[in-house]
Amino acid sequence: MREHPYVLALVAGAGLLAVLVSGCRTPLFVDPSPGSLLPKGGVEIRPGFSCIQYENGDDSGTETRNYGISAAFGTARVPLIGCRAQAALRFEFADHDNPEIEDWFYLGWQGHFGISQWVSLSLSSTANWRENSFDCNLLDLGLHGTIPLADVARLNLSGRVIPHERDMGDSEDPAVLFAINGSVSLSSDHDRWAVTPAVAYLIDPDEHFNRLAWALFFSIKSGT
Repeated sequence: MREHPYVLALVAGAGLLAVLVSGCRTPLFVDPSPGSLLPKGGVEIRPGFSCIQYENGDDSGTETRNYGISAAFGTARVPLIGCRAQAALRFEFADHDNPEIEDWFYLGWQGHFGISQWVSLSLSSTANWRENSFDCNLLDLGLHGTIPLADVARLNLSGRVIPHERDMGDSEDPAVLFAINGSVSLSSDHDRWAVTPAVAYLIDPDEHFNRLAWALFFSIKSGT
């Protein structure tokens, strides 16, 4: 399988753009990524659907229905550190439940760095735009782990710390959000494909921005 020598450079460039721009709407917090990484030259394509629900005091309901696809690439080991690495790009369309609010698009990137066979760290960021605005999240940090439950099932757990600027109407309020993800990958051959139902919760310590999501993903792998 052909290697992907330019993937890390592309991801790094997208990350630099994200750092230079501040602010964001609801960040892309649903993340079924396992703790295990693709081998060098491996590729994973993962389409998915998620339903985002908001909680704001006594008010709650469906915010968006998201449709997206991601592509992950196993890369060469990181120089000097020597750990395995994986790069991913993600595109998502958010269909807002309120017809008076414009739908928006996301473009996200993520780099994974292996700690062990089943545990990895991630750095990621997300740009989002609609007709009259463009924003980016700052870099966030995640920890991902996978627990094999059986030959056909693997439990994926992750936590992410997300710097964010809440849109408060006339101003933006800096905050740090926390995302917790849980998913189960089901497959008769995890090296080739998997169906993954997932749940995620975005926590705002000030309770202005809590979100709950239900999601379903299907992944196809090659070169693994």
